[in-house]
Amino acid sequence: VIVAIAGLMGLVGGLTVIWNLGYLQNHRPDLLAPVIREASQAPILIVTTHKHHGQTGRIMGLAWEFKRLSAEDDPTASAQFFLAHRDSETRSYHDAVEVFQETLAELPRPLDLWLVDFRAEVDLESQGCGRDKQYGSWAGEYKYKLYRCLAKG
Repeated sequence: VIVAIAGLMGLVGGLTVIWNLGYLQNHRPDLLAPVIREASQAPILIVTTHKHHGQTGRIMGLAWEFKRLSAEDDPTASAQFFLAHRDSETRSYHDAVEVFQETLAELPRPLDLWLVDFRAEVDLESQGCGRDKQYGSWAGEYKYKLYRCLAKG
């Protein structure tokens, strides 16, 4: 009887891992990653504002989902990530947004820029990035917006 119970527990544990039920995050990166992959027509940059380890975990979940979905020959299968960290003393994202805009200016175009749970003011028009209003909503607990950054003239 004990051997049968142990075997059943092992089977249930194995199925939990195989069906990805072991640690479902409440933010559900498994819902957002396919949206980003299907909508993107260029290399992907995902940007979020960052206050604490909670945001780190949410973006790591999204990165793991991209890794799980990745295909070697698809340039939109992988993504780059940028965490704009809030200054703990000033409680401002000002410096982080400046660094982000400098980084964005150096990246090759075209580029699909996804703001995910982004809570700071940023001027993307000056960077040649226009909002694609078809993509801007919620997926799981992630709030997102898509900007398409075209080649600089």
